[in-house]
Amino acid sequence: MLNRVSLIGNLVADVEYRPVGAGHCANFRIACGERWTDKASGERQERTEYIQCVAFGRLADMMRKLNLKKGDRVFFEGRLRTRKWQDKEGRDRYTTEVVADDFRGTFFTLAPRRDGEGVATAREETAKESINDDEIPF
Repeated sequence: MLNRVSLIGNLVADVEYRPVGAGHCANFRIACGERWTDKASGERQERTEYIQCVAFGRLADMMRKLNLKKGDRVFFEGRLRTRKWQDKEGRDRYTTEVVADDFRGTFFTLAPRRDGEGVATAREETAKESINDDEIPF
């Protein structure tokens, strides 16, 4: 089976970070839109979907280093997850979100850095980190 979601869109708000264990959790929403021409009326139509996303571990830590802001264009890939929770009145609620971690997720920005150095990606940030030979599995 395959559970993979790939999104390209703009951040709806600044990314929110919170500590989780030794790393961080990044919560954010991406606005993804589509445009088409209505065949019946000939008018241009537009629809925007707002997708809740969550990143964990080193992926979230790298996102934090990128200083992401509302409106930044991003690519995010993860898996779809629905979780159950209860509201203040005790009613069951469900939230569906795209979740990624170090092993099952990808993130990079499509917007230029604010310092004018070009496009910043989480993978570039990973490459800058030193790798200990003991961490290599082969």
